Amino acid sequence: LLHAQWENGMIPSMVHVRSDLRAKEARRELWRALKRLHFIKAFKTIFKIISYRFQDKFFGVIHSKDTYSSGITQPPLIADAVWKIYEKTPDKNEGRKFLEETFGSMCDYYNWLDRERDKDKDGLITIYHSWETGADNSPRFDPIYGAVPKKFREWSYNLLYKFPVMQILKETDFKSSPFKCEAIDMNCYYYKNLKTLAKIAEELGENETAQTLLKRTDKTKKAILTKLWDKENEMFCDLGVIKGRKT
Repeated sequence: LLHAQWENGMIPSMVHVRSDLRAKEARRELWRALKRLHFIKAFKTIFKIISYRFQDKFFGVIHSKDTYSSGITQPPLIADAVWKIYEKTPDKNEGRKFLEETFGSMCDYYNWLDRERDKDKDGLITIYHSWETGADNSPRFDPIYGAVPKKFREWSYNLLYKFPVMQILKETDFKSSPFKCEAIDMNCYYYKNLKTLAKIAEELGENETAQTLLKRTDKTKKAILTKLWDKENEMFCDLGVIKGRKT
């Protein structure tokens, strides 16, 4: 997985095994990573994402062996994935080596989320496409997409495949993005995995890093409980950033 990490720290959600993105066979191979249940194969799956990372540590969505990629990320679950693999690895020396080899890339990714996706520094990360959540075209995002000017709605599809669009948004600090959402699920994943990354840091003796990560979890937890809780409906909600409306 980490072989596909962008150099900016971002991790993609899909990695194509074949270079021909339109080949029918590619669809069958797209989710082969889900079959990597053996711990050695699991190691290789994680490293595949790392090796394709881009300059700012971003992990993108779609990659092939020729590094074709979108400009959107995925639910930030890699810390949990790495820790689970470590727990299930029979040889703990091999497991520890795995933690050591992936730790830097994971830090790059979660630092990228903090740097590039939490511009207001409230502890919540922002998504710029609904597919970054894994919920894809869920109707929960309809109210937010409804705020998007018609001429930009085609981006709903193109953002997945056309990296230049995301590059343009990046160059303008994402101020021109027609979709911005502080999603409840993404931020819960973010909170949980920051805690897991802190646990990995402690396991590796990186105590100062662990304390820094735990401080970030406290900030994120507080923001989830205050900004994403809807008192009237007594439930947690997504927050549409552009209009400041819970949905």
